[in-house]
Amino acid sequence: MYKIPEEFRDLLEADRLRRAQAAFAAAAEEGRNLTFENEKRVRFVGERLRNAQNELGKAQKAFDLATGEPKPIRLTPAVIEEIGKHFPAAQHDFVKQILDQECGRTIPFCREATAQELEYIRLCVLRLSKGNLSELRKCVELANIDQRDVFLAAGPLMKK
Repeated sequence: MYKIPEEFRDLLEADRLRRAQAAFAAAAEEGRNLTFENEKRVRFVGERLRNAQNELGKAQKAFDLATGEPKPIRLTPAVIEEIGKHFPAAQHDFVKQILDQECGRTIPFCREATAQELEYIRLCVLRLSKGNLSELRKCVELANIDQRDVFLAAGPLMKK
């Protein structure tokens, strides 16, 4: 879970975020404990987890708007090189901006990730985009829903 910076701990949005994180963690723990329970109970907890995840997303967005978080994280040399392979020079700054602002610490469970930890997902979206800005945006959007979908789609491309 995202650790709220000390300077923002007293904001209403920070309190909402803490409550949403606690509800999500409780729902996730309950889901883990359901391994041997009946199907109806599993569906109930699954719905509770989806609702908690939705509220967590909304609370996180409200917190981000109020605080300017998450702070962008730099691109690694490998990512910058990959941009050069797929996009014309005139688009490099724009692609870097998209990756910096929308494909970094905005990805679920990556709020405190380093540039190195984000490198693989960024390389995946760049390769999947094949130099098309519209495709890049779609891939970035998908990564912000569930990065595993991007990893799966990019798998064959990452072996090159």
